[in-house]
Amino acid sequence: MRAGVILLALVVLGISVLTISSAQNTSPKGTTKEFTVIAKQWEYEPSVIEVNQGDTVIIRLKSADVSHGLFIEGYDIGTAIITKEGWPRERVIKFVADKPGVFTYRCNVTCGPYHPFMTGKLIVKPNNPERGVSLFAIILGIAVTGYYIARR
Repeated sequence: MRAGVILLALVVLGISVLTISSAQNTSPKGTTKEFTVIAKQWEYEPSVIEVNQGDTVIIRLKSADVSHGLFIEGYDIGTAIITKEGWPRERVIKFVADKPGVFTYRCNVTCGPYHPFMTGKLIVKPNNPERGVSLFAIILGIAVTGYYIARR
């Protein structure tokens, strides 16, 4: 009986360790999310962009008035629209949101007196469904082991 409990505990522990290690070694796969961001003095529309970790993000930047830019801190990527004849009226940023967290995006082209306040937020929600399975496996293992010990 005691050997059976120990064997069961080892099997559950082994499954838990394998589940945790596989969760850490897999990169989350996401979908493609496209956003059109309109820059105007002195705001972005939308001012908040939400995606999931692993999503491919495509931001189409357009200006409603003067030259503007968009730089995403933490990802160190950006672009700018210069409102001159013959220059593109739309710029595109494409990246994979591989870091969860809240990141500020800001105008990187001086566009007037309130330029420093022209910011928005990129929210990248963590995408870790495997961690819930790992936690469940650990709790189940502890419960089953406790049950067999209590039956003894």
